[in-house]
Amino acid sequence: MAPARLLLPLSLLAAEARAQATLASSGDTIGGSATLAYAGGPANGACALLLSTSAGSNPILVALTGDPSDLLGVGNDFLLLGIFFLAPTDASGAASFPIPIPNDPGLLDAAVYFQALAVVAAPPVPAGMFHSFSNVRVVTVNAPGAWQASLTDLASSRALHTASRLPDGRVLVAGGGPVTLADPYGAVASAEILDPSMETHAPTLVPMTSARAFHTATLLADGRVLLVGGVDGGFESPPGSGNFVTNVLPSAEIYDPATGLFAATGSMAIPRAGHTATLLPDGRVLVTGGTKGNASFQVDTIIDILNNALSSAEVWNPATGLFSAVAGMSQSKVGHSAVLLDDGEVLVASGVAVTVVIGIPVPSFSTVCQRFDPATNAFSAVGSLPSGTGRALFPAVKLGNGKVLVAGGTGNSPLNIQPIADCRLFNPATDLWEAAPPLAQARGTSAATRLPDGRVLVSGGATGAITAPVPLGTCEIYDPGPGTWAATGSLLAARGTHVSVLLGDGTVYVSGGGGAPSGQAIPSAETYSP
Repeated sequence: MAPARLLLPLSLLAAEARAQATLASSGDTIGGSATLAYAGGPANGACALLLSTSAGSNPILVALTGDPSDLLGVGNDFLLLGIFFLAPTDASGAASFPIPIPNDPGLLDAAVYFQALAVVAAPPVPAGMFHSFSNVRVVTVNAPGAWQASLTDLASSRALHTASRLPDGRVLVAGGGPVTLADPYGAVASAEILDPSMETHAPTLVPMTSARAFHTATLLADGRVLLVGGVDGGFESPPGSGNFVTNVLPSAEIYDPATGLFAATGSMAIPRAGHTATLLPDGRVLVTGGTKGNASFQVDTIIDILNNALSSAEVWNPATGLFSAVAGMSQSKVGHSAVLLDDGEVLVASGVAVTVVIGIPVPSFSTVCQRFDPATNAFSAVGSLPSGTGRALFPAVKLGNGKVLVAGGTGNSPLNIQPIADCRLFNPATDLWEAAPPLAQARGTSAATRLPDGRVLVSGGATGAITAPVPLGTCEIYDPGPGTWAATGSLLAARGTHVSVLLGDGTVYVSGGGGAPSGQAIPSAETYSP
């Protein structure tokens, strides 16, 4: 650490053009450390890391240099006390700052803002004292295994939405709305951006080409995000009745981070919601199953979802922006899962299937599973789940060893849908399912995220009937080493049908979902620190 009086006088010389560098962080727990990583500075130079309890436009350097581009993004409260850090940059212009965090509970929820900039060594002192200013990065101190509220909520309450981590680390939160599975209307035609570096959501919503919920979002190989299908905002039918109906959508659209805009792309051959979308190794996107709704491609009640599952599949081609049909699955599916395996094939598992008996559709929780081979564009059979363990609306996560964990979900009987605790492991080497210990809490509509250390965090979900869900705040972690579940910190807000995303700093972001007491969408967001 160097005293501020050594840093500030250097700026009296003329500053060269400001360059943009980046500042990332990892670690935020008491008793641990936070590591701030600076990149994009001068090779084999020096870097100063400034810290403050506030962020905002700080003209302290401008006052000294006269250069308006020398605005800092952090306050000068620590700087004036002589508190900052210096480190050399390596041959690539990067520097690292490990900062211990005392094991002091009084620090919990304290937000510290960091910014780094290049400093030219002296003597001799060339012109251009400060340059390569980084973005501002906030570290909010948390406890290990605990959740912490984001610094801002979503601008709009969202459930049955999607979240995609963009290549630059930001998160695109798209669609959804004040919808529930039992009454899926009210989708919004907007998206918003989480900036993890500031733990805030952008105040300006991004308009989508269509309102949609219960859709899919796929990060493409070029960094864009493809949204497919879903249900729209709906309409009152008949007017004044209080009964709302939604349209199931065949349309798709693409978000381009370079422009910050959505644009329409080709539509599917058939509308679908509650389907899956998986990025294939060749850059195409496989879309499987889902529900088409009733004969008018609409959803009035949950029965329209359960009774109209699809077996068909389509592939979107980024070269043409069009969908094309591929050979369908052996069974219709909605609310199922699809996971890309290490060999490039796709495992499609379980879901609600529909069998027509004497002209009457009969839904059931399927145990049938299949692989999709991109080389042949065809599905093949793999081992089924054990009898009685079919499920829908469950998370499926590929582990570091290549196996796939499915955890809980909604099951039992379509006439008595209940959350289940059963868990299974798919072994791609044998194409068979293996036993796994059950969750401590039966839960459907939960979210799951693989942590950097290989464990899997399952958050929230709901218990009770699907038409009257009771959101859960409890969370569990699966450790594939011993093959065991353990409780971890509970969510600050109970929620199901939410989304979870692993951020670049190793924390897990969740947002929205159906909250207490009735499963209606909530706007809150929070992060988990392993």
